Amino acid sequence: MRRVIAISLLAALQAWGELVTWTAPQTEPVHRRLQQTLTVQLNVLKKDTFGTAPPKLDVSFRDASGRLVQASFSGSEGNAGRKLPNLRHGMSATIVGSEQSDTTQANALKAQMEDTGLLSGRLARGQTLETTAGNLDKRPVFEVASFTAESGTSGSNGRRMNAPAENKAIVVLFQPCGNTLQASVTQDRVRSALFSNNDNSFNQALSECSRGGSQFSGEVVGPIDGCPDSEDYFTTYEAIEKLLSADRRWQSAVHKMMVLPSDWGNSIGVGTVGGGLTWYNENYVTDPVMYLHEIGH
Repeated sequence: MRRVIAISLLAALQAWGELVTWTAPQTEPVHRRLQQTLTVQLNVLKKDTFGTAPPKLDVSFRDASGRLVQASFSGSEGNAGRKLPNLRHGMSATIVGSEQSDTTQANALKAQMEDTGLLSGRLARGQTLETTAGNLDKRPVFEVASFTAESGTSGSNGRRMNAPAENKAIVVLFQPCGNTLQASVTQDRVRSALFSNNDNSFNQALSECSRGGSQFSGEVVGPIDGCPDSEDYFTTYEAIEKLLSADRRWQSAVHKMMVLPSDWGNSIGVGTVGGGLTWYNENYVTDPVMYLHEIGH
């Protein structure tokens, strides 16, 4: 399993430069509505559950007014990765489509972009569809009819050509909006799981997969409390970034790794597709394969 992930990681580090285009099926209603054309920079996050459903991509961008907007690619089965073009975090793109103004329809689109198993679990615990997909994730939804970009237009957070021998990271234990981490999620436990050379640590697994060619070092900070104004991963990152922007450990780290309570977000692990941002469900902080997988995006 580790070897397969390492091979995938190395393959993902290849350069690119082709034109990337995508058009929703002509039967999709978005083609029949008044459309806008926007030039934006994309945030592209891959959300993992390791269930039966294909991984979903969380795609967002800042519009002209500065709002963080979630992109729903019409006819893509809720942004299923296998239905989408070759998106990369930080790429500049021209998108055509329209913002969904109906709250009920926007919540339904958000639900489609979640893993069905994890969403069902939340509903079983008494949350409503509106609470799960709408009120907590407050981003407006833009339905994409077509998309054009050059795959080499990623910004500084784009793919690296080679995996460095030394990788500097910061791990933030974050407690959002009164949601606390389990008592067992401590700095010492996470530091040992990641940066030690103990058996079954992330560094030990990475050394094995890279034949000793790559390793991580860094700091674990927190728990830190804050309250993002939307329960989505990129807004959560921005809230943490605001809290730690003056911290030299945060500034100097290429990899920013965020550990979150299990009830915050609908995924067990998330990573930008290209770039150095990753998010982890607290229940998986001692699993080296989870770190390998998310960083490998």
